[in-house]
Amino acid sequence: MISVHQVTPKTVMALGLVLSLLIVAVPPHLAQAAESPIYQAFLLASLKARQGNAKAQQILSKLIQSNQLSGSDRARAFKSLGRAYENGQTQLGIARDPKEAGYWYLQCSKLNQDAYCLKRLRVLALETGAISKESRAYKALLAAGQGRSRQVTPRQTIPNTDKAVTVSGKSGTGFFVSPYHIVTNNHVVTGKNNFRIKVPGKSVPVTLVAHDISLDLAVLKSPIAFPVHARIQSGRGPRAGEVVYTSGYAGSQYSVNIGRVVKNNVKVASSTGEIVKYIKFDAPLLSGSSGTALVDKTGHVVGVNTMGTLRANKKRYANKRPSSLAVTYLSLVSFLRNKGIPFSADDDRNFHLTEAEIRQNARNYTVFVFAY
Repeated sequence: MISVHQVTPKTVMALGLVLSLLIVAVPPHLAQAAESPIYQAFLLASLKARQGNAKAQQILSKLIQSNQLSGSDRARAFKSLGRAYENGQTQLGIARDPKEAGYWYLQCSKLNQDAYCLKRLRVLALETGAISKESRAYKALLAAGQGRSRQVTPRQTIPNTDKAVTVSGKSGTGFFVSPYHIVTNNHVVTGKNNFRIKVPGKSVPVTLVAHDISLDLAVLKSPIAFPVHARIQSGRGPRAGEVVYTSGYAGSQYSVNIGRVVKNNVKVASSTGEIVKYIKFDAPLLSGSSGTALVDKTGHVVGVNTMGTLRANKKRYANKRPSSLAVTYLSLVSFLRNKGIPFSADDDRNFHLTEAEIRQNARNYTVFVFAY
């Protein structure tokens, strides 16, 4: 038997052959897509990892690290699983589950701007009552490209110091963690080659220097120093019931939302199948606010906002609170250290800022991010 720790690029093919034998009576749409044993192994490992199988999660990580499966192939696998859950596949032990189907379509759209996945995501969101056609969330999905990042219209103009430049692409939010480095979400920048940040009076070209698919984190580097940067919490994390703030650019408008922590260290399988710990809180994340900092009452960053549930429709879920997730500050610090990115961190729990001070401080280091 092959040990998970022995899986290397040379042995992944053999592992794929073994796993592919476990897929019996594969539905036609899955069989057509399963062009290789590696693909079949990834398909099954993704399914089992999502169901909580620890070994499958490790195998999935090894398969991705082997680089024998492209991002488009992974997206195609997620699309197939979305179809399976949408229709139900008894051969794979999959009962029809619109919400689970929506999860897989969302993973597909994050990796690849697939029109089918986005369309089915909208349909299922309406079917399950998560949104209504009149809601902002539905309109955001109509324009969605990947995750919660916002599509920039093909002729949107970015102001520059010398001239205006016209681009097409995506936008999100980022925040400085050092005079030169900006943290944002990986899904904001993935698939694009050029990046800019909008600072007061101008837009600045920046470069992508680090990213992590599992954590959905990325770092951009500015050629010029920025005077203010965020400080990351180094003490204990936020506890349930504590107030948190999220600031970012919903569209091109800067806004601040206030909420409370629902639960810390929530374990969720990422798009790569790895288990990631998140902070769950009840402030809404609007389209375009991907990559915003989650800030506590001391003004320190305690997380990076990466996803939020679609707003509930008024009739059916009038009393439901929004539900959003942020990658924990511990994961952020680990990521930055591993990538050699400088940052500032300290712990001052006894010194609380006023709401006005938190809003102003966050605005000083938060920037609008363009990817095109």
